[in-house]
Amino acid sequence: MRKSLILKRTLFLLMCLTAASFTASAAKKIKKNQQTPVYRLPDDLQTLVGDPALLQKPEGLEVAAYVFPNYHASALHNTIYAPGWTEYNLI
Repeated sequence: MRKSLILKRTLFLLMCLTAASFTASAAKKIKKNQQTPVYRLPDDLQTLVGDPALLQKPEGLEVAAYVFPNYHASALHNTIYAPGWTEYNLI
């Protein structure tokens, strides 16, 4: 009697594990088929923005970029000056 109970429980456990495995694989297949599209810039910019009016450059707009490479700590400045030195120390 005890052996048959153990056998029944073992078979039930195996059935549950198998069902869970099939459910997980089915969920992966469904998820794989419903992937969201991947957008890449600049090719898909029009699609991402939606409204073409937002892509027009405003009148009088100038874009400028300033680079301050010494305003961050670096290994070179740690060696030359002192650990943690940046040009902020000169201000």
